[in-house]
Amino acid sequence: MLTDMMHHGREPHEINEILALLLYCIHRTLPDPPVSAVARLSALPSDDPIDRVSRLPDVILRRIVSLLPIKDAARTALLSRCWRGVWRSISLVLTDTDLSPSPAASALSRVLEAHPGPFRASTSPAATRRSPATCSRPGSSSSPPRGYRSSSSSTAKEEIFVVNAPRLQRLINLEGWTPDTGCTKVRIGHAPKLQLLAYLQLDTGNHVFNVGNTIIKAGTRVSPRTMVPSVIVLALEVRFDVRNDAKMIPSVLGCFRNVETLHIKCGKSDQSTGKLNLKSWHDSGTAECIQSCIKELIFHDFRGGRSELAFLKYFVESASVLKQVLLLLSAGCTV
Repeated sequence: MLTDMMHHGREPHEINEILALLLYCIHRTLPDPPVSAVARLSALPSDDPIDRVSRLPDVILRRIVSLLPIKDAARTALLSRCWRGVWRSISLVLTDTDLSPSPAASALSRVLEAHPGPFRASTSPAATRRSPATCSRPGSSSSPPRGYRSSSSSTAKEEIFVVNAPRLQRLINLEGWTPDTGCTKVRIGHAPKLQLLAYLQLDTGNHVFNVGNTIIKAGTRVSPRTMVPSVIVLALEVRFDVRNDAKMIPSVLGCFRNVETLHIKCGKSDQSTGKLNLKSWHDSGTAECIQSCIKELIFHDFRGGRSELAFLKYFVESASVLKQVLLLLSAGCTV
């Protein structure tokens, strides 16, 4: 239309007047909006004492509360009697990023104890902003995994204890353990449905892994007390250039006899303290899960070092049901 008017020699100011008149006519013919722009936010008359929101169906109330931050969701229990059980009946997804560092661990445990379920996930950025961890039981509709404890202190010591979690399915450290001088302790107690565990860092100097009351070290003998038979996906972080760290692999794998998928992330080290050759790996023995269960091996940040290649050859030679090996090269690696 503008092209036609300009083609017929209309001046620019005439065109603007015509467009303004056209828009005015269009606006006048449009119906009024269904909601007034000057209406009060409250839909209730000022003298109406009825709490109509609380009369909504429970499924809608639960949906409303599930969209709130965890602290605000818990506070809805104080509104009235009908709200008291709403928060306790929604699927709990706890992210403690809004908790201050010092009380985060105790607050996390209190929330898990107070909430009867269903429980979906708990994400803890490790109270000292160091190593985020997630424990989850997605899609479940029964009680939460009791006994998950996380703690820390100013000395950068962190502890994750799974004491009694009969329905816990996944325990995930989202970013991997930090390479700093802090100490991390992970203890797996009663977790009969735990299927995924990641990442365990095999660092004899800074990190401790317990199954029950047993500290898993290189050469630890496998026994029923050190078994976590429910885990089928396991992820480890290993510094292959550090001999004592790499030697822990057979002992740790011995605790997880039913693992089908193994992720190994090659950790970085400032200096080498001795590497294991193929004979050393075979002399260390072969874990039951390597021989009869592991179907998939995924190497993350693979650099092609001599110790890594020796372990890979040992693994392939020992794994009788292995179907796939995936090597994800480290940045800059040309192997």
